[in-house]
Amino acid sequence: MRVVYSIRVRGGVDEAVTGSRRRGLVASLTSTIAANLPVFFTGSLAVQLQAELDFGDAALGLAVGVYYAVGAVGSPYSGRIAERMGAQRSLRGAAVLSAAAQLTIAAAVHDLWLLVVLLAIGGLANSWAQPASNVYLARIVPQERLGLALGIQKSAIPAAALVGGLAVPIASTTGWRWAFVAGA
Repeated sequence: MRVVYSIRVRGGVDEAVTGSRRRGLVASLTSTIAANLPVFFTGSLAVQLQAELDFGDAALGLAVGVYYAVGAVGSPYSGRIAERMGAQRSLRGAAVLSAAAQLTIAAAVHDLWLLVVLLAIGGLANSWAQPASNVYLARIVPQERLGLALGIQKSAIPAAALVGGLAVPIASTTGWRWAFVAGA
């Protein structure tokens, strides 16, 4: 079933939006989960990562901190990109960027510094997914249902943490690299 909405978006422009709200919410959720997986996998699999890559707790804190710092600094710029490119394309781009970071972590990380660089790329994916998700939902969900839709969408971050925790049993049998592959 296709639903057409005409809603007022920021800047006073009326825009007709066609599509399924449910599919839009799922796309928003999955992109946000994907963009958060690199940091949650890193935290959940820290024991294995630290043992193989030979780094301590302070270095782990640095790596995770870089992810969030890049995300915080990048969000305003990524919001502009999401508005220019379109929310759907931005959601896809963020998911692809996150998957690329995770696959590269799995295939190529043999020291802390490459992990830090790839987590920075993951932070960039997160900074792109967050505003894109919000813009996308604001355009497809009627205003009277937007609070509910955004509340559901924000549950993606704890869901990503849950997935990160579920990676521990995978890593205990197959190794930490396969958890990042599965996340991609």
